Amino acid sequence: MKPRLIFIVALCLLFSCAKPVVQPIILPPPIVHHEPKSITASGQISRDLYRSFWVLPAKDTDNIHLGVIPSAEKIVFSSQYDMRIRVHEEHRYWDIFSPKGATWEVYFDQLLRPQLTRYFASIDYQVKKPGQHLENNALLPWIEKGFKQAQWIGPPKMDAKNTKDQLTRYFLSLAEFPSETQAKAFCKQLRAAFSQSCQVIGRIELPLLGSGRLIAKNSTFKQDFTGVIELMAKPGQSVLIHDVPVKLLSKEKKTIAVKDRLFILPNQKEQLTVVETLPLAHYLAGVLPAEIYPSAPIEALKAQAIIARTFTLSQLWSHYALEPFYTCVTTQCQVYHGSTQRYPSVEKAIAQTSNYVLKTVQGDFAKTFYHASSGGITDQAQIIFSHSAYVHLPKPGTAYQGQANDFLSKQAYDLSDSTVLRDIIKRKEKTYCNNTRFSSNADTWERHFSGKDLQQIFGSPVLDMAIVKRGISGRAIALRITTKNGTTNIVNELNIRKKLQGLPSSLMVLDLQKNAQGLVTKLHITGRGRGHGVGLSQMGAIGRAQAGQNHQQILRTYYPNTILSTILP
Repeated sequence: MKPRLIFIVALCLLFSCAKPVVQPIILPPPIVHHEPKSITASGQISRDLYRSFWVLPAKDTDNIHLGVIPSAEKIVFSSQYDMRIRVHEEHRYWDIFSPKGATWEVYFDQLLRPQLTRYFASIDYQVKKPGQHLENNALLPWIEKGFKQAQWIGPPKMDAKNTKDQLTRYFLSLAEFPSETQAKAFCKQLRAAFSQSCQVIGRIELPLLGSGRLIAKNSTFKQDFTGVIELMAKPGQSVLIHDVPVKLLSKEKKTIAVKDRLFILPNQKEQLTVVETLPLAHYLAGVLPAEIYPSAPIEALKAQAIIARTFTLSQLWSHYALEPFYTCVTTQCQVYHGSTQRYPSVEKAIAQTSNYVLKTVQGDFAKTFYHASSGGITDQAQIIFSHSAYVHLPKPGTAYQGQANDFLSKQAYDLSDSTVLRDIIKRKEKTYCNNTRFSSNADTWERHFSGKDLQQIFGSPVLDMAIVKRGISGRAIALRITTKNGTTNIVNELNIRKKLQGLPSSLMVLDLQKNAQGLVTKLHITGRGRGHGVGLSQMGAIGRAQAGQNHQQILRTYYPNTILSTILP
């Protein structure tokens, strides 16, 4: 080897001739003329986000705030493109240049200013259109009963401006309190004295301020920040958010690609929240492919678009009133897979039903619950969700009834009878749900548990198990478990499914085997259907569309006594 070449190789070994890794850099802060304001950069963003629960989109082009990750100790994101990370502080903002391929971790550091929250004992609610006045006559009976603080409470002002075409949520509050405990105690007394439903609603008057740390993986770059982080990709490019929760009944997580605005902000749990801000139509484009087959018949997709839009607007998750987002991305709300993957059939269904929703005869947004497969007959929300901590039930008298019959024979089976149900399951009775090109007669399922499995689940050897109550769909809503430690009842179909390791549904029959000592050694569960059984059956809608029904006919079947209308009539 020539001396010159040896010298060059030696230099490369010493100083590395490999292509240098592009490091993130902090860009010079922009020169901005600040006009006197009572609200700062990060304050404006967080205030807008914390009004999400109170201000609803009035059309498909209006934005909603989506809780991509409601709360986590660490947020991980990356991008295949160059991007900017903007930090919105109280009195300025500054940017970090992030090269393509960089992966980032964000950690919470400390709470600098706690949020200011008030709690209200609420007995009713209304969603008001622009220019629509509140019904103050509803206050008078309660004021006459001595509730002098009775008032309609709406969005926190927080120096934010209302737009002319937004829908606004209001609650009839009888009293307000500085703590949730006090408000709950008041509601308990009110229910006892007046047999009046009462719900505690929290409202953030001033958002918190927190700090954190940004770390670029495989790099020495670290940077502390205060306020709100905005992830800024170029138009048409996306940011990948990792470890996004998927299902209510599992710890499964996923990565989603996001093209819309993204924010990361500290929360009251001393963790971090990721929020995506996007138009309602873009959100629906990310929901439909996750909730129903994008290649389903167009009439089924139209029905799904309408009920997904309605479900979004009808949500009343009171615990989200204190969050910087309006809805979540898991099965607790509606599954959302991001809006980067485009399906022409899905976009067509959303466009052809643009702004259309289902309303009750009273003019409220209908509670358009839906599920994968009824297995035969749908159920009622009041029966299935009566003990659920996750679902806010419709107002009395405004809910549609269940019992949509998906059997092709139209036979009115009594599925609350275990003998009838067992026979239906055994002979795989045909329904619209199991008669589609997607179902392939796969509506029936089985699960097996050993005695050891049951002992691990219930904490003691099991002596007996029995379904003691069913809904009109046949779904178990009360399960009695007898162990060596005693007898207990599990109520609510979701609780039953969770306890038995995430069953597809509670539409099932049980077969037990016992040993000479009377202990259960084997449990065989045979069931059909998937999901809670309330509202539209997605496989049923597909089967009906394949049979020639249009989306109006499908919606009338699953949501009788509702009206198809635009968001703003």
